[in-house]
Parts: sequence; C-alpha cells; structure tokens
Amino acid sequence: MDATARGLWQRLRSELAHINLPRIVTTTAWGISIQAENTMAKIVNIQLLVNANDEAQIADGLNDALRSIVHPMGSGYAQDSFILDYTLANLDAALPATTEVEQDIANGSYEESAAFQEISDNTQAVHHYLLHIEEDVEPNLIGPFDNKAALLAKAIEVNKHSPDDGLFRVTADKASKIEVDAFTGDDLIGHPAAVAICAAFFRGEAPLERLATSRYFTYSHEGDEVLVDASLIDAIEQYTGDDLVIDQGEVNEIMIPAKAARARVSKEQWEQSVANGSTELGFTEWREMIVQELPRARTALNKNGTQR
Repeated sequence: MDATARGLWQRLRSELAHINLPRIVTTTAWGISIQAENTMAKIVNIQLLVNANDEAQIADGLNDALRSIVHPMGSGYAQDSFILDYTLANLDAALPATTEVEQDIANGSYEESAAFQEISDNTQAVHHYLLHIEEDVEPNLIGPFDNKAALLAKAIEVNKHSPDDGLFRVTADKASKIEVDAFTGDDLIGHPAAVAICAAFFRGEAPLERLATSRYFTYSHEGDEVLVDASLIDAIEQYTGDDLVIDQGEVNEIMIPAKAARARVSKEQWEQSVANGSTELGFTEWREMIVQELPRARTALNKNGTQR
C-alpha cells in the first residue's frame, strides 16, 4: 500500500468511526473497497427479579440501573453501549414471585434462575376451573385456581350450598387443550379439615404440630384440638400432590408438605456442612437429600391409622 492509499485508508476509517453499521474495508489493486454489512437492530424482552413490590419504586430503581448501561440516544450515558434504548412496559402486570421463591430469598437460599423456572412451569402448567351448572341449566365457569386443592375446596363449598347442582372439574393447558371430568361423591364430601389445613400450608403456616409436652400431632378445627390420623394425611397428600413430612419447627415438631420443608433448608446450613467436611454435594442435591431423610408423616401412625 503506497502513501496515498494509506492516507486514504486512515481518512476513511476516521470518517466511518461514528457509523454503527458493521463494515469491511479492504484494499484492492484498484484502490480501496468499502462494504457495509446491513444488520437489523433487535428488540429483546428480558425478565428481572427485583426486590421491591411498589410499582413506582421498581420504575425508579430500574431507570437508575439501566441508564448506566444504555446509549445516550436512549437517555443513557454509556457512550459505546450496544444497548440503544429501553422501555419499562406493563409494570402493572409484573408477576409476583412464588411463595417458595420469597422464602428462598428470605433465608438466603435462592438459586440463580429459580424464579424464572417457576414462571415457566406455571406458564406450561394446566389451569384449573370449576364448571358449576346451576339447577342443571345455567353454566357458570369459576376460576382459574392455582392448584387442584384450591379447586376441590371451592367445589366442596359449592356442593354444601347447592348439593343438587352439577359440578365438573375443567383443565386447560397452554395449547388450549380442554378436559372436563366429573367429581366423585367422595371428592365432594372431603375431609372436614383438610381443605383449611392445605390453605394454611399455601400461606406458609404449619397447623399440624406436636407440642414438646405432648405425644401426639394435633390441629385446631372449629375450636377443638383434634388428633391427626390417616384419613387426614391421605386427604392432604391427595390435595397437595406431595408427601407430608415431619420437621422441627422453632419450638415444636411439625408436619408439612415436602415442598415446604425444602424451602426451609438454607444455603447457610449447606455452607456450614461443606465447611466442616460433612458433604461434598452441591446445594440443590444436598437440600434434596436432607428432605428425603425427613421421616414421613405416616411413620407416626399405627397400622390402624391412629397415632402411636
């Protein structure tokens, strides 16, 4: 390349420096060839887990954070950023974190991407509805419900007030496949306390406990203290689709679903086990091992279904 071509090369590179299009500059026997590669900008949707609930607080926090990485043309101050612009769309439709994710955040055991996996699972999951045919004539679709237990609780409630009406469970998946099934008589009778206890579990409570001064697990129902028995455990495990396990509460032993027990295991506990050499497992595998080692609720029962 002679001095003239070299000077032209430098000038062209300088002139093109402010243009964001990718470019190829080559020398040929006849001079310099410039070829711009036309690319399309992309609009990318992302999900963020933020530690706030107020919409205005979320907007202010995100604006402050994003402007530090956005190009000036998008009201940012990162001069060379490839993120050109952004908008905070539909903050009022932000999805709440699940109870399990909230608990993991609180006890320091949250794992990367867990919140988004929960959202993916919920998006792909079946949605539950109750079809109530009033006086076997007028259809009324109630729902959606978060889970089978909540659907069944509503069906039992409706059946108490309108025992002669038609009741059906309706499920719809993401692909809009719809299934309609009838309830059995046993479904609609239900255990008198199981539905309320499941609702307490979903609120993060532990209503089944064995006091330090007692031999038996009990629960409160309509003002009475009642012993846990096999019929209650059967009903709860059917409603929740999960095993009941026995864990140590702050003061008393408690019976809770295995999923709730999993949320109670913290990363600090795992780190301590790693530090003292009692495990080489990763946190997720170690937590699962701990939950699997918890005694199942049924171990507290005799063969006849009563407590030992």
